[in-house]
Amino acid sequence: MKKKERDYGDGHSYVGRYVDLMFDRGFKRIFGKESNKDLLINFLNEILPELKIRDLTFLNTEQQGLALESKNSTFDVYCTTDDGTKVVVEVQVKNQHNFAERALYYASLPILDSLKSGDDYRMVPVYVVALLDFEIDRHPEGEEETYEYRYSIREDRTGALLTDVLHFVFIEIGKFKKTEKELVTNKDKWYFCFRDMYRLERMPKELKSKIFERLFHVTEIASLPKEEQIEYIKEMTTERDIRNQIVYARDMGREEGILEGEARGEAKGRKEGISLGEARGKAETALAMLSNGLDIAIISKCTGLSEQQIQDLQKI
Repeated sequence: MKKKERDYGDGHSYVGRYVDLMFDRGFKRIFGKESNKDLLINFLNEILPELKIRDLTFLNTEQQGLALESKNSTFDVYCTTDDGTKVVVEVQVKNQHNFAERALYYASLPILDSLKSGDDYRMVPVYVVALLDFEIDRHPEGEEETYEYRYSIREDRTGALLTDVLHFVFIEIGKFKKTEKELVTNKDKWYFCFRDMYRLERMPKELKSKIFERLFHVTEIASLPKEEQIEYIKEMTTERDIRNQIVYARDMGREEGILEGEARGEAKGRKEGISLGEARGKAETALAMLSNGLDIAIISKCTGLSEQQIQDLQKI
């Protein structure tokens, strides 16, 4: 399976002006809110135009497993449209070899839920929309390069549809290559935002429209309530930057071990590498947050640096 890692610049902590829409907690904070329902409807209508969604209702994202001993599953966003269709939306950055099976399991839970009130196997349609930052390994060899894949249950020879109940849409965001000037459709613009929102400093003029002005307004980190700023940044830093710090620490540990040799020891070199990696990561995170207008008190709570240390960083 070919994996494409999300690019965070120089490999260290990065906090931009806007929420990272491919960070699952960031996605849920934006698209899982009743007040932002118009954004989710607009996005889904671009991805699933056949549904013609006019309204939707958010459902409980915590779902009981198929058996008592099965673990529960938590969806990023789970909703039902005005015609009763159920839609699960997931974002996934980390590569998973069994993601297709996981998506199938996700779809089975809404199907099971729809059968509880009937006894004749009448089921509501279920769609699983997955925004992925890696490439899945289920594509036929020699196929035309694309980034959007749609799956349903069909007869192998003729392609005849067996049932219209189950649908999967996998979108490999990392393979979307269009630049700002190449964005034509609203769907292009949504894919661009999912790919690049976290690194933008302002809304590109090519995106100027009511719906994207709304999106950029609600995703600006500095405009969130302070409690939400702190919670989001802490979660993002914990989940996203651990990998970068480990990579940096490993490299630093290797360099220290080589430079100092057996006298200092590989273990000590690695330990110092970890410390240097963490310190550098915190400083770079703090500087990025300062440049995006976040309060020093909030930066201190998120990074663990004192307010004086942060003020000193401004002087460098």
